[in-house]
Amino acid sequence: MKDAARRSLIWFTTLLLLGGCGGGDRGTATSATAGDPPATTATAGEPLPTTSAEAPATTVFPTTAPPFEPPRGVTFPAADGTVLEGRAFPAGDTWILLAHMYPADMASWFDFATAAQEAGFTALAYNNRGYGGSEGTRDLIDVGSDALGAIAFARSNGADRVLFFGASMNGAAALFAAAEEDLAGIASLSGVPEWHNTPGLARAGDVTEPALFIAAEDDRGAVGTAEVMAAAVAGDTRVVVYPAGGHGTAMFRANPGLAALLLDFARSHG
Repeated sequence: MKDAARRSLIWFTTLLLLGGCGGGDRGTATSATAGDPPATTATAGEPLPTTSAEAPATTVFPTTAPPFEPPRGVTFPAADGTVLEGRAFPAGDTWILLAHMYPADMASWFDFATAAQEAGFTALAYNNRGYGGSEGTRDLIDVGSDALGAIAFARSNGADRVLFFGASMNGAAALFAAAEEDLAGIASLSGVPEWHNTPGLARAGDVTEPALFIAAEDDRGAVGTAEVMAAAVAGDTRVVVYPAGGHGTAMFRANPGLAALLLDFARSHG
């Protein structure tokens, strides 16, 4: 794609997706878990199927779990030294980093973080700069630097493998981080192609990690953006489309099987 066309696509899709913020292997197609509105999936470069087969029921949350350490507040520096706050849900040596959308904060990930901990993963949700108790300002937010700081913190605290799940603005951070670091996999929920000075789509060709892109049809522009981002990634990708659910982590409310989808992805690649 010519540079001018690429820049136009990035800005157009980012503007479309911002309107909603407030509110596998290649060649395969599957369906969402039972209990959700039917979702369709496809890999990059394929048209989305219009129908999907009924999927077997999946338990979203474990019925029993060993005792874990209680969640605890943490602080760590971003790559540029800005001090960020987070909440860690300690469990195993595979970490899932959870980065929020605009204008939400890390609490939007807490329910999933609890489920991830019960499934044996250590989860770390954190506030980007300018949110909650994190230093810095939102108008100059550098989600890429924040993501690299979270990855470094996880590894310095014993993480053997790291996955990064980002919503909306942090969909760009997911691509950027995977291009910069060796991750086990990334997931993007209604991700935008770039955010301020953090390029996402422009770095997608350097991403060789497995990547999962999730969007809802009622989130204007999100499905098309997910397909474009997935097509640009060098590694294996999967696109999952729900008929409804809104933007970013808001999709958890309308689609309870989304948690199981993300945990299955983490088990497969973590």
